[in-house]
Amino acid sequence: EPALAGLGATINFRYRALVNGFGIRVPTGRLALVAQLPGVKAIYPVTYMAPAQSSAPDPQAQPLPGPPAGNGATPPSTAPPGGPDPATIALIDAGIQPQHPWLGGGIGPDRLIVGGADLVNGNAGPEASAEGRYAEAHGTEVAGLLLKSPALAGLPPERVPRLLAYRVVAREFVDGRVRPLARTDRVLAAMERA
Repeated sequence: EPALAGLGATINFRYRALVNGFGIRVPTGRLALVAQLPGVKAIYPVTYMAPAQSSAPDPQAQPLPGPPAGNGATPPSTAPPGGPDPATIALIDAGIQPQHPWLGGGIGPDRLIVGGADLVNGNAGPEASAEGRYAEAHGTEVAGLLLKSPALAGLPPERVPRLLAYRVVAREFVDGRVRPLARTDRVLAAMERA
């Protein structure tokens, strides 16, 4: 890390579980110097990936169906002590709108969404950015599909899976146009945290 700092590199992400490495930004012309540092085995450029739906949804489109009965909160577990905890799913996608009724109305230990992070802006929560809500609707839609899957129908509330949401998709200017894309360094960071 001190050697990278000496070259003017900024460390954006540290990886330890998936790979032993860093996600860095380095000043122009210094990449060859990074490659010569002791311990550097390989350098991979950041690339962009499009989510399954790479265009902004139509604002006139019909919203997801309304909320299920109740306030959206999942009551604390009533499972017997020592019983299995519900599964936790890590969603790596665009930001989410936790106030959507299908997503439990919020984030917290007694909600369907128990945590996550915004790896685009470095915020603690995985919420979609206000200016990119339509471009980032994919995260909310996929989270709703996961949490309201017909396969989960009939499960008692304490057994419904919980969600960790990681925002890695943002509006990026690539190849002369702006579109919602995920950067590979952010995806790796989300996988590392998950």
